[in-house]
Amino acid sequence: MLRKEKILAIEDDANYRVILHFMLDKFFVIDEAATLKEGTQKLALSCMNAEPYFCVLLDLGLPDSHSSKTFAAVLHAARAMPIVVISGFGDPQAVASTLAAGAADYLVKGKDDQNRAEMHERIVEAVRARARPADAPN
Repeated sequence: MLRKEKILAIEDDANYRVILHFMLDKFFVIDEAATLKEGTQKLALSCMNAEPYFCVLLDLGLPDSHSSKTFAAVLHAARAMPIVVISGFGDPQAVASTLAAGAADYLVKGKDDQNRAEMHERIVEAVRARARPADAPN
């Protein structure tokens, strides 16, 4: 049996964390954090233990941080780890600026998270794209 990769879901909504487990448990081991502080602590520990997460799933609206501030803090803590934003806000300008700032992908809740296999595919492709040199073929 193949070993499942471990991902960190930084999401404050307990109901949405249940949805993430339902959608992704088949593919990944999911660790959770409900606040930015908890998430950055888990990221630091994973790097210290030489067991980095496969990627981070990040909600931008957390109880202790919002929007670009959340992304910047996780980007710093995650080092080179891919970050896939999962947000309820699909404003094209916010999506573009988050991707330009370094997000591996941006999924809109209620739109891009409806199909389990597609969601898995987008996460894996985002991670692969980050690992691939810029001049390498797809």
